[in-house]
Amino acid sequence: MGCVQATCECIFDEPSFFVMPLLSLIFKILFGWVVFSCLRVQFLSQVSPKQDISDCCLPFALMSLWLLKVRRHVDTYVCVWITQFWYFTPYVDGGKQNKLSAAVWKAHYNVCRYHLGTVALGALLHTLLEPWRLVVMVFAAPASDGQQNVVADCMRQCCCCCIGCYRFLRVYASSMPYMDVALSSSNFC
Repeated sequence: MGCVQATCECIFDEPSFFVMPLLSLIFKILFGWVVFSCLRVQFLSQVSPKQDISDCCLPFALMSLWLLKVRRHVDTYVCVWITQFWYFTPYVDGGKQNKLSAAVWKAHYNVCRYHLGTVALGALLHTLLEPWRLVVMVFAAPASDGQQNVVADCMRQCCCCCIGCYRFLRVYASSMPYMDVALSSSNFC
């Protein structure tokens, strides 16, 4: 119960948390507009017979997904950074003393100045591991249902190495590393 109370107190003490969804929405709208404009220009432009439009679609789609993941990971880092500043600010007379002003902008500056490579690597890992997550879920669910099934046992034995590798790498594609990076400024891997 104390964790929920502290979370609510942090959210209401830091009004910058209410700006984060708006900033994320603005970025997604601008990003969608840029992607749509690029696709429109690409499809409406004259293409030479030697050049195929489909050659650039997959890299463009992967880059777009990666950039959206970068923004999501930046948002995660910003929230963790603001929260850790709030958490370590001492209480004086029942309230936080010397609260950080313009925390969202300072957090964005911090991530762009010091940890953009960490965020980019985390987003890349998350983007590359997403298809594997879907495959592992398909094979891991029947293999871990607890029933005696010969096919499930065979799948579990064959996929044990892949599932273990995925679970190891999944730690780096979650928000947990950003907590460590925000608190101690350590490396991502």
